[in-house]
Amino acid sequence: MPLTAKTTAPEPRSLLAWQILAPVTALFFVFLLLGGLAARRYFEPLAKQRDLLRVERYANTAAVVFAERLSVKTSRELSEAFWTAGLDTLEFLPPGQTPEWKSPRFLAAGPWVEAWGPVIASDGSKLGAVRLRRQADALVFVRDSVRRFALAACAAFLLLALLVW
Repeated sequence: MPLTAKTTAPEPRSLLAWQILAPVTALFFVFLLLGGLAARRYFEPLAKQRDLLRVERYANTAAVVFAERLSVKTSRELSEAFWTAGLDTLEFLPPGQTPEWKSPRFLAAGPWVEAWGPVIASDGSKLGAVRLRRQADALVFVRDSVRRFALAACAAFLLLALLVW
């Protein structure tokens, strides 16, 4: 066989590409799976708990403010004051309309949390309740962060694949 004859062996470049790309691909998917599981197992419950505590604290604070100022202002003026403070879903409930559900809670549709607090006068009588609904900020942040991480990881993988190819 003359030295100038071509052989049919695979090109070293393509073999090297597969030797690099296959382990990187496997490692990428393992890390992506571990990151998703960690987010689901640890970050999401912490974010949900933070949202529930926050909405409960806001509802209780609003109930105390309502109790202190209910004789000074009407409930509509107080509601407008809370709307300007960013608590736009605050609602004053008159006596006898106190919600029966456990406070706080997640609403079924979408990332919203809801809480209520009793409005109690200084003499101990119940004046009603306030109900507050807010977006679950921490939960939305965690879910968006996980999505952005996954997209960035996919983009980095594609860039690596193009460089190796």
